[in-house]
Amino acid sequence: MSDVTIESLQKQVDFLTLQVQKNTQTLLKTGQKVLEHEVNYEKAKLQGGNPRTTRAAADADDKEDEPVKGEDLVELVTELQTQLDLLDARSIRRSANAFKTNDGDYIAPLPNNEGEIPGVVAAEDDDNTSAEADGFPATLGQLKSLSDAAIERWLRYYELLPPDEAELKELFGEEVVNSTSSEVREAVAAVIEKPPLSKQELDAQFDDLARFLGLRVRRSPSAW
Repeated sequence: MSDVTIESLQKQVDFLTLQVQKNTQTLLKTGQKVLEHEVNYEKAKLQGGNPRTTRAAADADDKEDEPVKGEDLVELVTELQTQLDLLDARSIRRSANAFKTNDGDYIAPLPNNEGEIPGVVAAEDDDNTSAEADGFPATLGQLKSLSDAAIERWLRYYELLPPDEAELKELFGEEVVNSTSSEVREAVAAVIEKPPLSKQELDAQFDDLARFLGLRVRRSPSAW
């Protein structure tokens, strides 16, 4: 790892600034949902009608609107708090990882989008087999020595790659993925059928994972 320079520190600051901007946008969107529910509720009361709101898009197919209830607002606030907790946990762990520069330094795994934190392998596992198959690498050295397949596995764990065939089936069902429609099949094939990645692309994947974890180590020579 090269010595810390003003340029490298500036890039780290830019990255953290971008993360704060993303977090702010997430909070604004969720807060807007809460306000919209409250405004609709008050407007309906002033008009002498029953306050009503539409269901979430996932449950909206051919269903009637339901009255706004306290439970709806509680659910939205709970969702907001969950997102805040997730962003906070990731921010703390990224900040700790940013100072890890030696191969023997312990690194912190980040929670995935479901808030789950993967288990960490034993730091004494010199051959790195457990980090390949079981848990998250315990040290920076273990992470740096991960195979390309293991790196892809962790990128998928954190949903940093487009969905593969198995994930498409989980999202849309086997009927859609296995559809006989030529247009659907072409769309699915465009996602799951990809040529082998070059060394440059594989190095870029490692850099994406390290960047997501808040680590400064890179495989690509000029990667930020």
